[in-house]
Amino acid sequence: MDCDSDALRFVVRQTGFGFCHNNTWSCFGPTGGLPALMRTLEERKLNAPPGSYTDRLYKDDQLLNAKLMEEAKELCEAESKDEVTWEAADLLYFALVKCAKAGLL
Repeated sequence: MDCDSDALRFVVRQTGFGFCHNNTWSCFGPTGGLPALMRTLEERKLNAPPGSYTDRLYKDDQLLNAKLMEEAKELCEAESKDEVTWEAADLLYFALVKCAKAGLL
């Protein structure tokens, strides 16, 4: 409950493939975007094609850390709207790989 007891907060960690009785993540149609990327990264953690870039990132801490630092620096240096968009997307990808690797997704 919050401080004046007029709201409840629930934090749910979904496990398994589906929440809905149709064995999907949502009862409200297909989900895409960030949730889809997170599911893909979690699946790749278990079944990445051997030698794929994501597989290499999961297996090589130094490579993943170097990419995180590189993309963070490039995002800091980005100036145009397009550059910021591209670098933020790159950084987000590597950050989510790190999260998945740590078991946070």
